[in-house]
Amino acid sequence: MGGNLKLFVYGTLMSGFDNQFALQLHKTVVNIKKAWITGELFVVTDWHFPYPVAAYQPEGTTKIFGELLEIDKAKGEILEMIDRYEGIDHKQPTLGEYIRQNILINTHNGEEYGWAYINNRSLIELRKITSGNFRMYLKNIK
Repeated sequence: MGGNLKLFVYGTLMSGFDNQFALQLHKTVVNIKKAWITGELFVVTDWHFPYPVAAYQPEGTTKIFGELLEIDKAKGEILEMIDRYEGIDHKQPTLGEYIRQNILINTHNGEEYGWAYINNRSLIELRKITSGNFRMYLKNIK
């Protein structure tokens, strides 16, 4: 018997966002911790709303800030819905905008493994969020 599922979120799926996917996801969450991964954060602005893209760099020195969600394992099918929201193509993984990867996530209590949606496309055209913090970025553009 494994424990609950863990998912690192750093954008529109974090607590406080009111899109239907975030709301559905948070109904399954039993615990939230502030967390970060190493890498660089970029923003897509030519969509209906801005959203971030994480370039995970396991050996990186810059941080991407977000939340580590602990999801009730009995409600693990929520990941399938979130995969669709994130454009994951399980039949042809290289075609999706993101891949869902099990990576090392840092919390104030130490490191633990969990799922995260990581960039799977070229970032050349995208603007970097130098703070690594999507919430801060949104506050600064208003």
